[in-house]
Amino acid sequence: SYTSGTATYSKDGLAVGTYYIRIANYYFYEFAPYTISNTLTPASVSNDPEPNGLFSQAVSINVGDSAYGHIGYANFNGDDTTDWYKVTTTQDGRIDFTMTSINGQNVYLQLYDNDGTTFLAGSYTSSSATYSKDGLAAGTYYLRVFNYYLYEFSPYKIKVNLVQPAQANDAE
Repeated sequence: SYTSGTATYSKDGLAVGTYYIRIANYYFYEFAPYTISNTLTPASVSNDPEPNGLFSQAVSINVGDSAYGHIGYANFNGDDTTDWYKVTTTQDGRIDFTMTSINGQNVYLQLYDNDGTTFLAGSYTSSSATYSKDGLAAGTYYLRVFNYYLYEFSPYKIKVNLVQPAQANDAE
């Protein structure tokens, strides 16, 4: 925008990169001395490993572990609109997966089967929510993270747990 005095402007949700500030007079016949400064306020959590925008690029997460990341942060190369994680279980049971939106924006966390396309469970939250899928065999499953609205950005935390059935599996 413009000012005839002092002004502060900010833009949140920016990805790592180089940005440019354009300074111009409001009217072409004006002239003005000015001072400018900038401050970077880092995101509250570190970013997830990239690239992980496709299920074939999924980042491994172990059962019982947590992962932190960013989704929807934008720069001139485009938005980071989707993050994928994969979890491999060695036991049958129920997978509990928790999504925490650290800035209160709407973030989806969805569980997919080992093909990366068959949706099993999940939804979105603007705070923290736990989703579950019971009756799963040992194997590899995928977690997809994305914002509900394309203009949102969110630092997030996900956690994955496996709850084993009370009875042992029969011999296979």
